[in-house]
Amino acid sequence: MNATSATGTGAQNPVFKTGHRAKAPRDLVWRMWTEAEHLVRWWGAAGCTVGKCDLDLRVDGSFHYQLMFPNGMEVWGKFVFREITAPDRLVVLNGFSNPEGDFAASPFPGDWPRQMLTVITFKDLGDETEISLTSEPFNATVAQQATFAATMPSMFGGWGGTSARLDDHLKDHAN
Repeated sequence: MNATSATGTGAQNPVFKTGHRAKAPRDLVWRMWTEAEHLVRWWGAAGCTVGKCDLDLRVDGSFHYQLMFPNGMEVWGKFVFREITAPDRLVVLNGFSNPEGDFAASPFPGDWPRQMLTVITFKDLGDETEISLTSEPFNATVAQQATFAATMPSMFGGWGGTSARLDDHLKDHAN
């Protein structure tokens, strides 16, 4: 599913929305998203591995990571935590970064936004957890918003692969 929402400027900002139901209790799913020893095992698209993972889980702290792909490509990314409400919600500014941890241009073609505002919520469903994610360009130009909107179909695939990796990791931690 995808939709658009209005920004403060009156312009339409594309909003990416996706969700996933994890077959694990919310407290465990929260730990998978907020502890470095777990993130290194499942974060990223299918086929990649996490090379570097620095996590400072506090407001204004960051998650800075390196993804390495089998073809030799490496991608750096960063989250800056704006809100942490355990075990319900994370709000982050996220984007591509350089190895030093500064937000940077995308390694992919197109005029990609430097940052996205992303909200991740975790809803307790007993033995399962509903994960909802929304992401939209932050302080982006019209061209960057257009690139974001045009790549939303591929984002579903990327998040689907990441969710599958989370599910595999959760199986290793089932009670």
